[in-house]
Amino acid sequence: MTVAACFISRAGGGLAITGARWFDLKGESPWLGLAPGKAIEDPVRAAEMLVEWIAVQAKASPGNPEVIIVLDSDGAGCGWITAESPQPEVVRAAVRDALGDSEEDTSPSLAWMGQWVGPSEVGSATSVQALADVTIPRQKSAKHTIRRQRLGIMSVPDAPIRLVLDALDGAGIRVRRVCTIWHALAAAQVEKTKPTTPAPTPAPPRIVADSTTTTVDDVIASVLIQEPPGEILWTWSQGGALLCAGSIKLRESVDEPPAVEPAPGRGNLRLIDAQDPDQPPGEPPTSVVEVGRSDIGRLATDWLGWSVQTGLAPQRISVAGASSITCNGLEFDLPDMLGVAAVAAGIGKAWPGVPVAAAVNDDPVATTLRRMIDVENLGTLLPAGPMAVDPRQSITTLSTRPGRASRKLHLWGGLALLAGGAAVAVLGVRAGRSAKELTGQLDGIVATREEFFVKAKKYGAVITPATPEPVALLRSKVNEKLAQRRELREEDPLIAELARFLQASEGVQGLELRALSLNSGMLATAEFLAQEDAGPTFLERIRATRTGAPRELRWDGRTIGVDGTRRRFNLSARMDDAPKNTPPLPPLPKPTPTPTPTTTPATPTTPESTQGNPTPAPTAPVPAPTPVPETPAPEILPATPATPTSPEPAPTPTPEGTP
Repeated sequence: MTVAACFISRAGGGLAITGARWFDLKGESPWLGLAPGKAIEDPVRAAEMLVEWIAVQAKASPGNPEVIIVLDSDGAGCGWITAESPQPEVVRAAVRDALGDSEEDTSPSLAWMGQWVGPSEVGSATSVQALADVTIPRQKSAKHTIRRQRLGIMSVPDAPIRLVLDALDGAGIRVRRVCTIWHALAAAQVEKTKPTTPAPTPAPPRIVADSTTTTVDDVIASVLIQEPPGEILWTWSQGGALLCAGSIKLRESVDEPPAVEPAPGRGNLRLIDAQDPDQPPGEPPTSVVEVGRSDIGRLATDWLGWSVQTGLAPQRISVAGASSITCNGLEFDLPDMLGVAAVAAGIGKAWPGVPVAAAVNDDPVATTLRRMIDVENLGTLLPAGPMAVDPRQSITTLSTRPGRASRKLHLWGGLALLAGGAAVAVLGVRAGRSAKELTGQLDGIVATREEFFVKAKKYGAVITPATPEPVALLRSKVNEKLAQRRELREEDPLIAELARFLQASEGVQGLELRALSLNSGMLATAEFLAQEDAGPTFLERIRATRTGAPRELRWDGRTIGVDGTRRRFNLSARMDDAPKNTPPLPPLPKPTPTPTPTTTPATPTTPESTQGNPTPAPTAPVPAPTPVPETPAPEILPATPATPTSPEPAPTPTPEGTP
């Protein structure tokens, strides 16, 4: 697959197509379209005629080429504006605000866009884009606000070109991208890296000045002088990417037979004036383009403005133009010096310190387009996809215009969405039915469970249903029991403490227990009526005894008052860890079995026999019971059995101090 270019000439501010030129590997073919007046009156007919001619040329061109549409500079302009980013939608909004006289606008006047560009035409009948890399993200300040920046923008009227692109798409002709003559001039500055097959072209241009080569990062200024239509086209480019551009209209003169002897090296030139009555009838005179000092000054002024706005300056300047170009008022306008060389010398003087190269070429536009085709056929530039979306290398709105393939993609995408929606609807209906079935099953399960619990409650037992995972069930039960075991706490030895308390009271005379409190709240209290030192003696005895448990009560006591001949002695204790290496409390002795008395009356007992034990109540005489086998009594507190001494019942005196 090869690359071909079609250069389109326009009139009426870019609103009418007047001609075209076809360039491919085979050569060049021109097309003379409608006259400017007729093309402006019927732009649709002019577009249709151009498409028919392009279809014929593409069919005859070798390699089934992709076409690059190149537009002239008629009606196009380039300037700068203040915007937040180079994104297309942001730039178009900024241009609409500037054209609509927005109160917040701080941008310069956009009068260079022409009177045919209004706020409603931006983005519809006119392509407006920033000459910057759109892949660079927006810059934010320290306060996270978007910073406004100066951007170079280009405006190109493209209403008839849209008709051409739609017709080419319908004819099956592939358009690689759409650009301006400025983009082509910037792309032509890329150095060729591979040899190409030379096309049948005129003799190579004559080089009259040259300089050293440049690198990819250098900014190159290209100046192209056209005749006709008589204008200077200039660009700044970097690595084939357009940075800024402009155009300057030139005066046209006619070369008449000299009435007197002309000055050496110059003909008798006169400015073209359609209303000039002295113009001789017959064939019109030959027109020539004239470059004056004011044109060079305006070019230098434009470059100074762009240098201030972009912060860049060219490192090399190249000038190309026809040999018929004449100069007027230039310092280097010598009789034997070509006009192109004089213009290059004047630009070099106005922009000092930069090498300038000049080339004489009778058709600089054709040379530029052939060089661009060679560069793209060699693949020196980026592929067509990235170039089509880069505003520095193409007109993005036209290069990415939706065509037949896009419409098919949208059609199939819509059909796919429709099919997907239908599938989702079917799945929704099925899901609704399944949900109803699951709801019915759930209601049945709930009813079965309620019936099961009613039966279980009726029979007084809960039957655990079988589980498909008995191992998991057992493991969960084991874990539950282990968790409960970790939460268990050993109970305090209250029974052992009570036995310890009673054992300590044995043998202590003169104690009367009034109150005793033992609970699991880790506290204990006791209240005695004691004679003399019976209270401290009891405290020493209970402190000397041990229960053998890891925790035991630690007792403390004091006398709090006197009650007659006895003292009120109170004890208190709290549960704490037992001292280590202490012997446990010895077990209480088991009492010997007591035979049943044969006499009914009870005899009084001595104080020694009743010490530490409750006094037995008198009993009535009863007949002797029938002997029964003796059974061992349970372990109780030590006590002395009462001995019958007399058949007559008598009350048993209780000595003082007996607990």
